Amino acid sequence: MDECGGDEAKAKRLTTNVYSALAPLKAEVDTWHKHLMTADHCRQVDPTRKIVRTLKNACGQHFALAGERADKLARQAAAFILQGQEAAFVHRLTVLGKDGGFVPISNQHDGLVVIGDIPKAAVDQAATSAGLRYATMDEKSFV
Repeated sequence: MDECGGDEAKAKRLTTNVYSALAPLKAEVDTWHKHLMTADHCRQVDPTRKIVRTLKNACGQHFALAGERADKLARQAAAFILQGQEAAFVHRLTVLGKDGGFVPISNQHDGLVVIGDIPKAAVDQAATSAGLRYATMDEKSFV
């Protein structure tokens, strides 16, 4: 309503347009959620855990698909998988600092505090190793 200056009809049209524009993305996310929750060939499923379907992320952590509604579990499972990939990328980048010309000071799992500059080659190597096709590092001010 704020965006539309209080015009309710305009706000409804805008909302409908946004939902329409995002519908293909939502369909893809829903398909991925279903895959995580039910697909026999899902590569994140840990086959050693038979009683409760359990996912394993890129850092080797486990997430049991139990105890919540299916829709909530699907969202949590997706976040678990994505955050695991992100953390695996940062962990691999941390290890590369020794020979990469930068000194890791603090691994934040979704970021890395370093002394020096992280070379693009190190970012690319960590991304490949973590299975992240489009990983990048954005520099942020420490203070």
